[in-house]
Amino acid sequence: MKYVGTVAHQDVCKGSKSEHTAVVLHESSGQDYVLRRKGGNPFYDTQLNALVGRVVEFDGELRDGVLVVTGWRELVATIQGDVNWEKLNDELDVLTQSHKKEKTNE
Repeated sequence: MKYVGTVAHQDVCKGSKSEHTAVVLHESSGQDYVLRRKGGNPFYDTQLNALVGRVVEFDGELRDGVLVVTGWRELVATIQGDVNWEKLNDELDVLTQSHKKEKTNE
């Protein structure tokens, strides 16, 4: 499956021994997924960490709220300065709808 959104850092597993700052995907729908590369380190992955602040389309499989990533492509370069988040979310919604239509036509 394909998932599109903004990559960010977020504290996860708060209050447990596994508490850490993870790389997550924020979808425009408000859904968040912890990102993990297939075969990658679950606590720190330099390749996923390099995507923070970017809008990315991921290929992967969702397992218990964790998106196990098999591939990706950047859609928008690093976000810097003041951002109109409402406009960015609207644009992400358009991209997401476009992907859904492409899947339906396959």
